[in-house]
Amino acid sequence: MGFDKGRHAATPEQLLPRNQRREHLGTLKASLETQNIRGSVVERRGFPLLRIAREGTPAWTREIGCDYVQGVWWFVWADSGKVITSAERVDVAVRKIVQEMNAS
Repeated sequence: MGFDKGRHAATPEQLLPRNQRREHLGTLKASLETQNIRGSVVERRGFPLLRIAREGTPAWTREIGCDYVQGVWWFVWADSGKVITSAERVDVAVRKIVQEMNAS
């Protein structure tokens, strides 16, 4: 056994515990892709964010966070903290995000 390998080496799944914030952002990402909005989960200051761009305009991006407040997960615009909707309402979030992306 080498000095750099433990007897019980951790797998990537063990290193990254389940994270509801990341799960909600992943669900939103998949739903937005049906609307030609591409995204990737990035980390900023230790928190995952969903960075999105309309297909064909990758230079203009927005970031969406997911905050846990008073027992509820909320999608929020990362730059302003403005609430989009509850993370349980992915359909509403997609509609509002598409509207915002189309308006800009």
